[in-house]
Amino acid sequence: MDANPSRRRPWLAALLGLLSPGLGHAYAGRLAAGVVAFLATVLLWMGWLVATRTASLPSLLLLAAIFTWWVAQGVHAARAARRAGEAPRAWSGRPLGLVALFAASGLVNQGAMAAGHHIAFILKQASGSMLPTVQQGDVLVFRPGAPVERGAVVVYGPMPGAARPEPVLKRVVAMGGDLVEVRDGRLILNGAPVPGAVVPGPCTYWAPRREGGSPDEQPCERRTETLGAVTYDIYCTPGAPCGDVEAVRVPPGHVFVLGDFRDHSADSRVHGPVPVDLIQGRAEYVYYSMGPAGVRWDRFGFTLR
Repeated sequence: MDANPSRRRPWLAALLGLLSPGLGHAYAGRLAAGVVAFLATVLLWMGWLVATRTASLPSLLLLAAIFTWWVAQGVHAARAARRAGEAPRAWSGRPLGLVALFAASGLVNQGAMAAGHHIAFILKQASGSMLPTVQQGDVLVFRPGAPVERGAVVVYGPMPGAARPEPVLKRVVAMGGDLVEVRDGRLILNGAPVPGAVVPGPCTYWAPRREGGSPDEQPCERRTETLGAVTYDIYCTPGAPCGDVEAVRVPPGHVFVLGDFRDHSADSRVHGPVPVDLIQGRAEYVYYSMGPAGVRWDRFGFTLR
């Protein structure tokens, strides 16, 4: 038995902090600091959960950051216990209070991990079919259950009979019942051209060479389109047909999708309208991006439209 139950033992505070971040601070009488330590750890874990799906460097950096933070908050809890001395203990520093806090932290952790699995998923874009909206090397966060509407960038598939089982990223341009056509590169919806225009000025993009060669710069023609409240850019190849397609009536329960790089995309013009049931979510923003010259810092947090 402890001869002085009011005395905080630094080694015990550190051990409790390593068992569950924030618990050592609660034992040391610093409940507010413990809550901050716990919430910071949860946020770091959720960031790592998303990063691991990219198999990219940030996931390793986040794992190192979590380990460092975990140890640091345990050390800080020990110092807080040493400073607390023999001050009377609050309920959170007593055995029953610590057990209650440990149980509550477990429930919050379970909920956070479930949210990380079911609210936000990631997709790494390997092709240039969605240029200029999505760059090759972008890692995107997409949200299941978001409304599917004209203009939305969605993740779907794979389509039945697809040669590759990976999900696909395209833009919804027509819904069930719509009549859709692409003529001279111009999107026509229910007999009316979609508002848009050619953007004057130079336009180039980086295209990867075959057999692992270095990327090279290619010319393009930049245009705009507006679907509902969404205005976005598309690319076409100068002097070439821009992915024209004859008028198609979209079946109920399906959507018609196109890539923003209109003549460099295998989309509904190839595999037909997409069943709504195959749509996995709506792309929200860029989580991380790596280009030919390294990390694209300006792409972090870029919201898709």
